[in-house]
Amino acid sequence: MNHIIEYFMATAGSICYLLWVLLYLRFHRKFQHITDVINPKEFLFPQIYFIGFGLIEIFRLDINNEKFKSFYRSLVELKGEDLAKFYQLVVLGAQFTYVITLILIGLFLGSITDEILFIFLGVITGFALAFYIQYDIKLKLNARRNNLKASFPEVLSKLTLLLNAGLVLREAWVKVAFSSDSLLYQEMRITSEEIRNGLSDQQAISNFAKRCALKEIKKFATIVTQNIQKGSTELTNSLKLLTIENWELKRHEIKRKSEIAGQKLLFPIGIMFIGILLMIMVPIFTNLF
Repeated sequence: MNHIIEYFMATAGSICYLLWVLLYLRFHRKFQHITDVINPKEFLFPQIYFIGFGLIEIFRLDINNEKFKSFYRSLVELKGEDLAKFYQLVVLGAQFTYVITLILIGLFLGSITDEILFIFLGVITGFALAFYIQYDIKLKLNARRNNLKASFPEVLSKLTLLLNAGLVLREAWVKVAFSSDSLLYQEMRITSEEIRNGLSDQQAISNFAKRCALKEIKKFATIVTQNIQKGSTELTNSLKLLTIENWELKRHEIKRKSEIAGQKLLFPIGIMFIGILLMIMVPIFTNLF
């Protein structure tokens, strides 16, 4: 039975090794222009991502498929619409590369040590790395959304105040955009730059809503674009109501987070209480016996 397992591992390892070599010979140079520009601080071992890119091409995987739409929208938020397709390809290529390469390493180590455990470790590590890439993107996206959400009521207040003082939307937008350096203000500067480069106000604000895909910001963008289309003078009043609504939402969010933080403190407090009880009770029982 052991000989059968050894034979299987050696055969599977040889096939995987041959596949890796063939992928290298066929795709290394073809995708070098992509692997050379991937940031190694952001992605691990990008030089070998040609493996994943090659498999995507061989299996004709359609990254524009509906299954990838949600992931693509997340990348639009994080990287912008211009870079989202590139990062989608890089992430999928990285995932395929890690799985194939680590399974190959596991099979190789298993065949020379006669330990099937290395195969399981290779499979688990490969899929764990593939999962971690998407998990890390999710963490970054949540951090970005929280940052945007925290700044939004303040931005609304400033914008409403300037519009109420008589400034037109473009002037008020620019003044607010350069009044701070946090993430939302940086996104507003990108919008100002787009308008300066000839993009219409409506399209620039629509792009702003795509990059900052919070429901509150989408609602704000809808109100602004509708007022631009209709030439309505009610924009200031609409933004006043939206400002009040968002400050109320922020107050509730702060309250919710403080409650969660209080609940998290209960566990360490309980542990400390048990520790104090043990410190008191153990000497007492020791003296009794």
